[in-house]
Amino acid sequence: MGLPTRARLVKEAVDEALSLFGPSVREVVYYHCEVKFGVKREEVVFRLGELMSCLEEIFSEASKVVERQILDRLSVKLKVDLKGRGLRELAEGLEELLASL
Repeated sequence: MGLPTRARLVKEAVDEALSLFGPSVREVVYYHCEVKFGVKREEVVFRLGELMSCLEEIFSEASKVVERQILDRLSVKLKVDLKGRGLRELAEGLEELLASL
């Protein structure tokens, strides 16, 4: 069974944002998330806090650029204003957010 529509949109937003930095960067991030944090690619949508930790470990301060790209794409796809929010904050309320849309 596939992901629910809203969860699929979150996954697409993450994929698109990571792809801006090239397909190899996207694959390295997913690999690192799985090896270091135990988060498989298909689980990232439900574990955005761990994704943010992974991005911070890989990119340090530049992780904020990646985070902003993810949130910008999520805003468009989910038709929700996410300005001023972060992935960790979104992760904490993800179930509520996905249920309310």
